[in-house]
Amino acid sequence: MKMPFTPNLIMAALLAAPTFSFAASSDTSPVTQTAVVEHYADIAHHVYSDALTTAQALDKAIETLIAQPSEANLQQARKAWKQARVPYQQSEVFRFGNAVVDDWEGQLNAWPLDEGLIDYVADDYQYELGNEGAKAILLRAVHYKWAIKKLIPPSSLQNCSPR
Repeated sequence: MKMPFTPNLIMAALLAAPTFSFAASSDTSPVTQTAVVEHYADIAHHVYSDALTTAQALDKAIETLIAQPSEANLQQARKAWKQARVPYQQSEVFRFGNAVVDDWEGQLNAWPLDEGLIDYVADDYQYELGNEGAKAILLRAVHYKWAIKKLIPPSSLQNCSPR
């Protein structure tokens, strides 16, 4: 005869019991839908505020690195990227159903990085030896950049500053 309760299931129930007893506290005040929505909005606002602040710090670190390339500035840019990554990841929970964001989000959040799509790679860029796919990556980047030029006329980009 099979036992309906396995030791793992019993252990899980015992570990969860304190959680349920804590959740059933004596506070019985009603929670309104408005209060829940306001709380959710407050959390989202703080997460996006953190993401903006750290993204601005990352932008500043990158500008410094480009203007004054050095090992110290590279380390600062790396540190800023890691710090900006955390609130960015936390903000993803608040994204739902926004197709415009989903279109470009994969390029920002992709790994491994497709270095051929970085817009400031030198024209004479030589890929690392042993990377058999590098030529394909660069060809993809050329096609990508060509498609962008066809889809977005250069005249519409006159107010944009390239990186």
